Amino acid sequence: MTELLKASARHSSSRSNPLLDVTEFPIRIQEGRLFAALIESGWSLRITHTQALALKGIDQYFPIEISSCQVGGVYKVPISIDHNAPRTTFGTVTRPLIFPLWLTEIASTRYYARHIRVSFSGLPTKDRLIRTAHFLEKHFETSALFPLVQRTISVFPPNKIQLSLLSRLYGAYKSHGVIIDWNDRGRQIQNKIIDNTYWHTLLQSQLVYCPPGDLPWTYRFYEAAIAGALPIFDGPPQSTFLKPFKYIEDYDDSIITEPNYSKLVGHNRSTAIELLTAKQALAPQNFI
Repeated sequence: MTELLKASARHSSSRSNPLLDVTEFPIRIQEGRLFAALIESGWSLRITHTQALALKGIDQYFPIEISSCQVGGVYKVPISIDHNAPRTTFGTVTRPLIFPLWLTEIASTRYYARHIRVSFSGLPTKDRLIRTAHFLEKHFETSALFPLVQRTISVFPPNKIQLSLLSRLYGAYKSHGVIIDWNDRGRQIQNKIIDNTYWHTLLQSQLVYCPPGDLPWTYRFYEAAIAGALPIFDGPPQSTFLKPFKYIEDYDDSIITEPNYSKLVGHNRSTAIELLTAKQALAPQNFI
């Protein structure tokens, strides 16, 4: 039998923290962030070794302790995650997504010069590659990118040589203040909750390009709002997950210099904290 582990906030009295068993859940992005939010709220979690690898990645932001876990003494609270909606439910608490509060505080405690005009960082799916090529051609006065990208991805998924070529093609826009970073870091277990490189880029960005991924909605939209960047949403206009956030549907860098820009960014950050965190609501005393 594989040994199970316990994850708790390092500076709490973890012996008195009620124990919740989450070993049945996969360690995708939203599960990982929910786990981090539960630990922040005062729960101890019984976890697998794989889940522990993901949780260890948050230690520099929120100190946690991973230790051996004894059998028994586990509380039961229903957990439901619907990635299609999106909707995350813990007991009676429901949010579109649940982020730990400390993650939303990164943007307010780590100050960076916003020298990146627009950024995108993520997995190179065929749809994203094509959408991004069209986006760059439309707004940065070039007609050469899309045909080159189309030829490069004629066989998909791209191999390492093709990915290297794509990086060079999109890297040419750096002189315009545009950072396009194709990578699979978000699929790596240690980056499931927070990818340091990705967030460093978000915190330096004024605008974040947000094409849809596997679903009509995208984590990137919410993450941009949390990080203090304005999302550019390139997806279905009827997407209900956009409400009540502020965003633009097409690139317009003049908005950066408008007085209204800081109001839009501030609105998104406060809205994200209100809708996407639940530190007090998740606290054990509300369920025991």
